[in-house]
Amino acid sequence: MKIKGIYETRQTFVDGKELTADYSLSLRNHSPDGHSWGYSGSGCAQFALSLLLSCCATPTALKHYQALKNELIAKLPQNDFEVDFNLNEWVFTKEQIGDIEKEKNRTSFYKTFSDAPITDSMGHKLDI
Repeated sequence: MKIKGIYETRQTFVDGKELTADYSLSLRNHSPDGHSWGYSGSGCAQFALSLLLSCCATPTALKHYQALKNELIAKLPQNDFEVDFNLNEWVFTKEQIGDIEKEKNRTSFYKTFSDAPITDSMGHKLDI
């Protein structure tokens, strides 16, 4: 995916097609002025959300747009830019990491209980 931004007008493009903030603003109104980049502010959050909404479902976009802001959008130059970025792969990786973390937490939760000794009401360990 080729992502392009024109700093003076704050226009953004994905694969040559203009990306507006209209839909993303209806979900999260971070920046009524639209998209921006090159810092960690509200315009960058709006841009990250718009980008994710261009390629994935709304719940996924809402889950990951702050991370995209921090990992890509905030690091772009405060100038015109053009970058090739595989957004679908980035989202897939984030989702996989989330699934791994959930599984790790789930197994850790059950391991905590399975390692705990079983005791009677007096606190004596029971061999079961």
